[in-house]
Amino acid sequence: MNNSPESRIGAAVGASLAALLVISAQADSGHEHEPAGAPAQASAGRPIFLQHCAGCHGQNAEGKVGPALKGTSHTAPEIQGIVTRGIPPKMPSFSGKLEPGQIAAVAVYVKSLGPAAPGGHVHEGMGHDHGSVPEGGHAHGAGMAGMMRMNRTVGQEMSRLGSGTAWEPESSPMWAKTAMWGKWMLMQHGNAVIMYDAQGGPRGVSRPVSSNWYMAMGTRPLGKGDLMLRAMLSLEPATFGNNGQPQLFQTGEGVIDRQHPHDLFMELATQYSHPLGANLGAYLYLAPIGEPALGPVAFMHRVSSYEIPTAPLIHHWSDSTHISYGVATAGLQSNRWKGEVSWFNGHEPDGRRWAIDPLALNSVSGRLSYAPNPNWVLQFSRGHIDKPELYYDASQGSVDRTTFSAQYNRPLPRGNWASTFVWGRNDGEGRGAGSGTSDGFLLESSYNWADRNYVFGRVERVSKDELFEDPDPRAARKFMVNAFSLGYSRDIGSSKSFETALGAMATVYAKSSSLDRAYGDFPVGVQLFLRIRPRRMQGMLPGHMEEHEPHHHVTASPSPLTTLIARELAVADGRLPAPSDVSGHPDH
Repeated sequence: MNNSPESRIGAAVGASLAALLVISAQADSGHEHEPAGAPAQASAGRPIFLQHCAGCHGQNAEGKVGPALKGTSHTAPEIQGIVTRGIPPKMPSFSGKLEPGQIAAVAVYVKSLGPAAPGGHVHEGMGHDHGSVPEGGHAHGAGMAGMMRMNRTVGQEMSRLGSGTAWEPESSPMWAKTAMWGKWMLMQHGNAVIMYDAQGGPRGVSRPVSSNWYMAMGTRPLGKGDLMLRAMLSLEPATFGNNGQPQLFQTGEGVIDRQHPHDLFMELATQYSHPLGANLGAYLYLAPIGEPALGPVAFMHRVSSYEIPTAPLIHHWSDSTHISYGVATAGLQSNRWKGEVSWFNGHEPDGRRWAIDPLALNSVSGRLSYAPNPNWVLQFSRGHIDKPELYYDASQGSVDRTTFSAQYNRPLPRGNWASTFVWGRNDGEGRGAGSGTSDGFLLESSYNWADRNYVFGRVERVSKDELFEDPDPRAARKFMVNAFSLGYSRDIGSSKSFETALGAMATVYAKSSSLDRAYGDFPVGVQLFLRIRPRRMQGMLPGHMEEHEPHHHVTASPSPLTTLIARELAVADGRLPAPSDVSGHPDH
């Protein structure tokens, strides 16, 4: 019998997954689940209400400059009619601002809030003009149980899931394809960038490459909670090759001035989340290949860097553990807070990019996240990483990493604005490369307007000590590098499943003059690229739950998973006809 650590870890993960599936089958045969159509529709209506109604009626419909709606005696169809027609001059009509399905979702959400608070007074009108919700945020109280029925653990809403167990801002857009298969909600994500990368200076290289990844995920109810299975793959071992993507001043995993390729298997993970109350939940994430609770959302999954065709120079100061061969994470979360701890393999993937590395659990980390409203997520994390460069430089020791990040997202009419700030610090053991204290800073942003246009940029400052190898006397010496990137892309077409863009980005560097002989006085990197990904999803529910049409933007954007499930359930039980094709809608 094989008793190696990796075989025992693999057996434990496999046994846990098998047990969860057995429990799932028993849960299916043991009792019937509550119909979820109406609660799911209420969940879809929540972000629309926050965007368009909470400014006047309060974030919990308790009343503000407009009347209280919680506990109203109006039926959902009556509320839908009032919102559609308006009450001149106090309240405008929303028939030209929201889809009929979105108005219906708002009406169901208002009714899901339950009776008025004791001693409260319910106004039966819907008057007063509606403004935009301020930078505030999450709904609480009686409606939470209904709203969370779709993802029945608070904090586990699909619209805020980033990479691993990290949170994205809940208002973030999503590019994905979805489908229902029995009780499974299936989702496919992906991104492929085909580019010509030209790096200048004496150490620059120019050649075509492609960065890419594909992720498939399935979620379903399991007991009182939810089970998630997820796999993520990349063909970068072929499209980058072992030489990696040309990128000046980039280091890590045995390469210099190149971004290393990601492994074929980037994630194979399962997670079970379970509610502990209306505003408290717990989860367990197990992954033979996964991401521990350390750092922000990995760069390829951040909305702020979706358009940027290169990896951050501070990747190995912030989110480089996103592919770890062995991860176990447990956490507690509320609507705004999340605390989690991980036990994981700190060794970076070895050079065999098509293979699965040995599994181990030799490192630890903890992360605290805070989401004050749907547009913000802050995180602080710290971890001890066991010999991350073991396969490339055995002389390098372990690293204590500390990170802080702030992610911001703001939906705009026919667009979106996403930004991220990251600070990462490595405290390395021993002497030589990777030792001592070094810091990395990043600020990146992506602004989307008129549906098709994106302008994006990134500013970085990082202390690099792997730019030269022994026996060069500059090996292990730290050099401060500053990078300034700016780019533009434009969607040039879309099909039913995909959208495509052409773009370009340029990066200039500021560095010590002692690096001039190696890199030149003014090194520049340029990328010309074609980007392909699934179409953006937009909440147009129920009846028109299609992915986003390039010219049919709606300001409010409920969670696409929630809205899609609500439509599927409504169609399944006969309350709605099958959705019609919404292609060909005119521009706004």
